[in-house]
Amino acid sequence: MSAPGLISVAEALALVLAGREAVVPVRLPIRDALGLVAGETVLAPGPVPERPVAQRGGIAVVSAELIGASPYAPALVVESPTPIAAGELLPAGTDAILPADAASQVGALIEISQPAYPGENVTLAGTDLPAGSAIIREGERVTPATVLALDIARMREVAVRRPGFRVLLPAGKGGGTAESHWLRTTLEMLGCAPSAGDRTDLSFAFTDAPEPDMAAGQISVGIALRPGAWAGRLDDARCDPALILPARFDGMVAMFHALILPLVARLTGQALRVETRPLTRKIVSMVGFSEIALLRRSGGSYEPLAVGQVTLAALLAADAIVLIPPESEGAAAGTPLAAIPIHDPLGPIRA
Repeated sequence: MSAPGLISVAEALALVLAGREAVVPVRLPIRDALGLVAGETVLAPGPVPERPVAQRGGIAVVSAELIGASPYAPALVVESPTPIAAGELLPAGTDAILPADAASQVGALIEISQPAYPGENVTLAGTDLPAGSAIIREGERVTPATVLALDIARMREVAVRRPGFRVLLPAGKGGGTAESHWLRTTLEMLGCAPSAGDRTDLSFAFTDAPEPDMAAGQISVGIALRPGAWAGRLDDARCDPALILPARFDGMVAMFHALILPLVARLTGQALRVETRPLTRKIVSMVGFSEIALLRRSGGSYEPLAVGQVTLAALLAADAIVLIPPESEGAAAGTPLAAIPIHDPLGPIRA
């Protein structure tokens, strides 16, 4: 059930998602892929490190030659141990690292005054990454740790999904508005990028932007969503842009979480994250409208901050957001709500 003259959020979302699939992955240098969503699962091509590596500087030794060694009964070796720096591969045949001052020259021989166990001060082959282990899985975000692991594993590129977006600015607002900057920044943080050329995957305008050309027979409808009802609208899918956002930030934030975020999830091959907690107190909602509710984590519960409205104070304090369906009058205290984390809303699709 939705308000007269408006279509429901569920109907609008079905239109927005119709025929949309994850964008085709593109291969980028690993450092350029930072913050984007992986379009493939990347496995370590071999063990990392490929051979034992020194954890500290010193001398590389053979532990079996030093059994029982001490300052009072040093082990004698013929060949001088090889000096080694932290991070270097161990010379063939050695299996431990000792401090350089553990060895001293005595005539033609070398005295080593302490024992060593196999692997002492050494990172063994495959300790950091076993061969075939996952560095990143499809749908996960490329993080600095991902780039570090790919670089150390000598992998130079990774396939990512990077939907392109276009925002039509209001007339006379060539430098953008606070709302358009928020929209651009949020989309970029989710792994999208401004469109280059004519191709775009997401296209938006604001209600005070120039009207798109409307051919005969095309429709423009409002959406039963609070805040933002009547201000935002969905144009016929043949229009570009098809999604018209309210000029005021509260309605824009509501439409973003109700319609745009699920579309970004679809295009990047991800899923909406959900975190379920009980309410600390009841919430009341208007029947006939889907209403945005902003929530703050409080212990193991959610504390409602705002329902059907988005204030800057509530947005700054909120940890999660949920869409109350139009048939609901609200929820009692203690009712579990499945909400989307605001600061980390998307994640891999789990089988």
